[in-house]
Amino acid sequence: RRAGFKQQEGNMQKQTSLPPAVDVLIVGAGPQALAMASRLMLGPEAMADVIPPQESYVRRPKDVRSHLKKLRKSMDRFAVVDENGKWMERWRNQFKALEISHLRSHEMMHPDAFDHSTLSVWAHANKRNDFLFLENLPKKQSYHGPFVLPSSQMMLDFCKSLVKLGRLDDHLWHARAESMRPSGSGMCVTVKTASGRSQDIHAKRVVVARGPTWRRQWPGFYYNLDT
Repeated sequence: RRAGFKQQEGNMQKQTSLPPAVDVLIVGAGPQALAMASRLMLGPEAMADVIPPQESYVRRPKDVRSHLKKLRKSMDRFAVVDENGKWMERWRNQFKALEISHLRSHEMMHPDAFDHSTLSVWAHANKRNDFLFLENLPKKQSYHGPFVLPSSQMMLDFCKSLVKLGRLDDHLWHARAESMRPSGSGMCVTVKTASGRSQDIHAKRVVVARGPTWRRQWPGFYYNLDT
């Protein structure tokens, strides 16, 4: 087992120090990072197809309900670093600052890798109905509804449930990725912890799930324009 973790009561428990080496390092703790962590945690139980179906489900609702009751064991395959130190914290802050009441993506678009219907099954089990039903949108051949948008708070609560069931807080560290470089058969990522200490982490794979960098991306012709 890798350094940085300890065995306790049959489960892997996180220590305070970052592990020096992991199979997968995920940079960021938003929905993309949560989706990646969910897929790693589920392993062969995850969906083979990550593209939402048009009007079908991969698994039966009772199987999804069983999945939502199953507490997963932590493992040392991967680690997550995020400068906010909390899952979905940046999204939570943006929802509040921009007063976003509902998502623009429909209910099948969520981070859980078990099934497309997990969010709707979870909402029904928890007696949540804070969806926005869009009835009068134009229909397309590729997708013609239903257009059901979860509320921002529903998505945050659903993600919180996924983190708890997957014990994903055991994998998350409050740290910022500063740089990375090739190292042997993987990558060496330098991170700075919340205490200001720098550390190198060797990872076989690195998933950068930070979303927009908020840096201006100018097209090539921009520099040839007259001012």
